[in-house]
Amino acid sequence: MKEKIIKKSTKKQTSTKQTPKIQTTTEMEVTSSILQSKSFSPTNIKSFRTNEKGDWKVASDDGFHYFKAQNGEVMGIYTWTWYGQGLGKGTSRLLIDFAQLLDIKKGANIIKANLVLNLVEANVVQGAGNWGRNTMDTFSIRRVTSIWDSFVSWQSQPAVTEQNKVDVKPEQSTITIEVSRLVQDIVNEERHQRQGFMIRLNDETQYKSLFFYSEKSSQKQPTLNVDYE
Repeated sequence: MKEKIIKKSTKKQTSTKQTPKIQTTTEMEVTSSILQSKSFSPTNIKSFRTNEKGDWKVASDDGFHYFKAQNGEVMGIYTWTWYGQGLGKGTSRLLIDFAQLLDIKKGANIIKANLVLNLVEANVVQGAGNWGRNTMDTFSIRRVTSIWDSFVSWQSQPAVTEQNKVDVKPEQSTITIEVSRLVQDIVNEERHQRQGFMIRLNDETQYKSLFFYSEKSSQKQPTLNVDYE
C-alpha cells in the first residue's frame, strides 16, 4: 500500500492591505490668506475744544468748526487765545473715524497701515489770523476706546488708550504716519468698539497750532491705507 503524501504549499499569500502613505509637507494642501490692500476715506471727523469759560459753543449743526483754504476746508489742533472775544485760552483736539474698518474681520492680520495727513500753512487759512505752523510742534495719535456720537464736547470727549500711541513730528506738508499697531488693536475689537483715532498736540500750551486738510477737501483729504490678510 502506497502512502499518500500531502505537500503543503510554502508560497506566501500577498496581503491586499496597503500601508498608509505618509503625506509630506509639499503634498499637504495649504490654505493661503489673500493679501488685500485698501484705501479708506474718513467717514466721521469731529473737533472739540474748551476755553477758560467752558466748552466752546460751535455755531454749526454737526459741532465741527471748519476753516477755509484754497483747496478746501481744513481742521486744526491748537491752543490759542481769544481774549478779544472774552474767551481766554482755548484748546482743540480732533476725532477721526474710518467706518470701513468695520468690514475687516476680527483678528485679521494687519501687514501695514499708514495714515496720510496733509498740512496747511496758516497764512492760507481764512479766519486763522496770525496762527502759524511750528515744525517743532509734535502731535500724537491715540486709539479711541469708547463710543462718541455726532456732537462731542470737551466734557463728553471719549476715552483713549496710550497703548501703541504714535508721536509725530511734521517735517513736510504731506505726512505719512505708520499706524499698523493701532489699526491691529482696532480690528482685534468687536465692531461696536472700533471707534477710530484721537489727534492732539503733545504740548497744549498756548500759541501752538497745526492745520490739516479735512475730509471736505477736494484733493488732499486724510487717507488710511491698509494692507491686511
